[in-house]
Amino acid sequence: MEKVKLPKEVAKSIEDLREIGADNWDIVFTFASGDEYHNHLVEFAKEHTDRFLQALVNGYEIEMTPEEKVYEYYHEHTENSDEKVGVCRTLNLLGIKIEGVNTRCVRQQA
Repeated sequence: MEKVKLPKEVAKSIEDLREIGADNWDIVFTFASGDEYHNHLVEFAKEHTDRFLQALVNGYEIEMTPEEKVYEYYHEHTENSDEKVGVCRTLNLLGIKIEGVNTRCVRQQA
């Protein structure tokens, strides 16, 4: 079966519960009981029940945030400096700051 993608904070809650010995039943019970400590887990499970259960059974991968996607693209997929400058200009026009990208933008545009 294919692993599903989960938001980082949901995956972190599952990992925290696993570290204290929780099995799938314990995690589902946490979801069902509305445990406020793992509120984002509970909210995600309510909205995406099938995906949540698939993650428990089949495993999961952590979804990258939009900032992480841009960071990865900037560092791994931009082949030339014109492309990197384009990324920098776009981020600057949108007023978006991404650690490890914008700091390099200043050096490249100078």
